[in-house]
Amino acid sequence: MVAYDLFALGAAACWAVGSVISVTPSRHLGAFAFTRWRMLMVAGMLWSVVTVSGNWHNFDAHAWGVMALSGLVGIFIGDTALFSAINRLGPRRAGVLFATHAAFSAALGFVWLDERMSLQAFLGAVLTLGGVMMAIVLGRHKDETHAWEADHGHVGAGVALALVAALCQAVGWPPPCG
Repeated sequence: MVAYDLFALGAAACWAVGSVISVTPSRHLGAFAFTRWRMLMVAGMLWSVVTVSGNWHNFDAHAWGVMALSGLVGIFIGDTALFSAINRLGPRRAGVLFATHAAFSAALGFVWLDERMSLQAFLGAVLTLGGVMMAIVLGRHKDETHAWEADHGHVGAGVALALVAALCQAVGWPPPCG
């Protein structure tokens, strides 16, 4: 294993732990307030690191615009929709639906960037999307009693919010600044 493999595993672990520990605060504060507090805290941490490292000069005007647009779509709209979906569906089902962001990314790359997949990659994507759908259909049992598995609000709205969050995640990645 090389360093970037470990970084990828660490990012996935942080994402998984973060989605589980955020359920209670998100339900208590509401999705919008929770996202606002998260953004303020992360911005403070990022500004501190950049200030200590002295890297403010590395950002040109174009990068600021791209970062702002990416933050608006990917974080503000996307995270607010994701936490609204988590509040309605619970972290497991919302997370499973949010996993469709890879399919959205591939489709957007095909349409906007003229990217093409190999047959093997396409079959892998189809199997992954099929697995996501099976997890949604077969994943919940009638005897589930945990509070996170309870529906809060309209399930269709929760599904739509999770898909909006996935789409915003796919769109929110900044394009190359080169």
